[in-house]
Amino acid sequence: MRIAIVDDLETERAQLKTRLTRQLRLCGAEAELLEFESGESFLAAEKEQRFTAAFLDIYMHGMSGMDAAKELRKTDADCLLVFTTTSTDHALEGFQVRALHYLVKPFSEEELSALLAEMLARLPRPEPVLTVKVSGSDVRLCYRDIISAEHFAHLINIRTTALKTLVTRQSFKVFTEPRLCQSGAFETCPAGVYGISAAKGAYEMKDILRPVLELLVVLPGLLLGYFPVKTYLKQSPGRLAAWLFPLMACLCIGSGLACYRLGASTFLALAGVALAAICLYTRTLTISLWKSGTIALSVCAVFACVNSLSRAVSAAIIRNLQLPPDEPWLCLGACVFYNAVCWVIVLAAYYPATHTVRAMVEDDNFAQTWYVFWVLPLAFILLNLFMIPRYQSTLQTGRVLQGYIVLSSALLVFMFCFNAVFLLMATSLNRNAKLQQENQFLSMQQQRYENLRTAIEEARQARHDMRHQLNQISALAEAGDLENLKSYLAKTVSRIPNLDMCFCENRAADSVVGYYCAMAKRDEIPFRARLDLPETLPVDEIDMCLVLSNLLENALEASLRTAPGRRQIEITACVHADRILLIEVENAFDGEVNEKNGVFRSSKRRENGIGIQSVTRIAEKTGGTSTFTHQNGTFTAKVMLCG
Repeated sequence: MRIAIVDDLETERAQLKTRLTRQLRLCGAEAELLEFESGESFLAAEKEQRFTAAFLDIYMHGMSGMDAAKELRKTDADCLLVFTTTSTDHALEGFQVRALHYLVKPFSEEELSALLAEMLARLPRPEPVLTVKVSGSDVRLCYRDIISAEHFAHLINIRTTALKTLVTRQSFKVFTEPRLCQSGAFETCPAGVYGISAAKGAYEMKDILRPVLELLVVLPGLLLGYFPVKTYLKQSPGRLAAWLFPLMACLCIGSGLACYRLGASTFLALAGVALAAICLYTRTLTISLWKSGTIALSVCAVFACVNSLSRAVSAAIIRNLQLPPDEPWLCLGACVFYNAVCWVIVLAAYYPATHTVRAMVEDDNFAQTWYVFWVLPLAFILLNLFMIPRYQSTLQTGRVLQGYIVLSSALLVFMFCFNAVFLLMATSLNRNAKLQQENQFLSMQQQRYENLRTAIEEARQARHDMRHQLNQISALAEAGDLENLKSYLAKTVSRIPNLDMCFCENRAADSVVGYYCAMAKRDEIPFRARLDLPETLPVDEIDMCLVLSNLLENALEASLRTAPGRRQIEITACVHADRILLIEVENAFDGEVNEKNGVFRSSKRRENGIGIQSVTRIAEKTGGTSTFTHQNGTFTAKVMLCG
């Protein structure tokens, strides 16, 4: 590689040459650096032998750097041009001569290092060649043309793809020099045969495996996503796994082979495969898109952090073994590391995913939390995408690799910490929500108690007044005054309190039904309740109270929008077979029921009805079922809870 430094100031040329020499040494690259004090001398030298790159100062005596670049482009379209200047006024002209970069003086070592990394990445990589002496002449063999080499009795037999065997007398140590072995070109075997990996053998297979392994991390990610939602599958777990995981494995392998054939990065392929996996994941679940989408993004965020760490590991392996950059894929060791870490994370996350996260999914109190939590994993995904270097060789520059390892590791740790903090906050919010529910039920019980006290007091007062009323009735009967007797009896009956003393033996159910009964009678809505519930129920009382509250609240709201003459609410509840609780609520309604594909839309907001969704989830959680029908102006809800 030949690099020209063109500047009319000797000190500037010497300083730039020193800095370039240092950076090239750090990159492990070799180059011939030539100095020129004018554009004319540079062009004269370029006519004799072309330069790989040229650093041109724009402002010089005689021909300017820009004029020299324009003249150069007439004969050389491949030379990489870099302008070193104190001004960017000539940026448009630089674009016209296809300049690679502008270095505005004074520039830092980091800028120069990044520029050299980009220049090296643009240069064609030379094909590795092995030189051996055969019959007194030097023979140059490309690695890809060598099948194997066997060392025996101080002779080395080299078999090539042209079905020829070349014999060379060479020492074992020289033939297997360390750099050649470290590059992966040679592999030992017990018989003393050394095969060239770059031939049509092991090395080619390794190259095929690298993009495939980068994409196969989708499988552990998909498995991790299903841990907290396995009770919400539209199909049985076995049936789902039988077609989904083979399909995704084939998609990963096919995309990896396509990347290998095209020599392309797996970035777009991984994005496409991950998007397909997310779509299939959300379509195979019965939960809302907010929940399934957030879980999918969380898994992608964790694996994106692992991807960044694996990229750093790949760069470290390449640097330690002094290998050429393995663009566009990770090296094989880093691919194995990538997959291993992903599977370890899946195993480590099994318990919290199937317990803590699953509780979040099943609990309706987290409904609002899912609307905002997706922002956190999305932010980590974007951060990892921002960290991806444009060229892998950039990681080999200076201390960039050390910083990248620290940053990628820190992101992974922060991701786990943020998730842990969020789970703790969510658990605390859930506990507070349950306390609010219990307080609401206690409030209902208190109001029910007050109603019962009022009924008892009115009954006692009526019993106290009964003697005087009987005396008055007796006097009217003896006098034969039937008209006044009838009028007196009608007034007395109207004063008798019309309050039910008790609906059932279970206090929780009696409190909830009594609360909504009082609200219905306050709004002059006929309310009938037939409850046959023992003091101890086979199901959780909180679940039962939530079902009763949601159904009766919906019935009460629907009745308020119904014509007064048609209003009515009827509830029936009983225990069947000592382990099943049956609940049925009927109410009249006017208008139309907004239903689509079995999902009822709320009449108060533009979204699905939360009350009916909550009842359905509670019934499914206990192993029961729920049905909702509407016909002839009557809405019927039937719920079965299993103990």
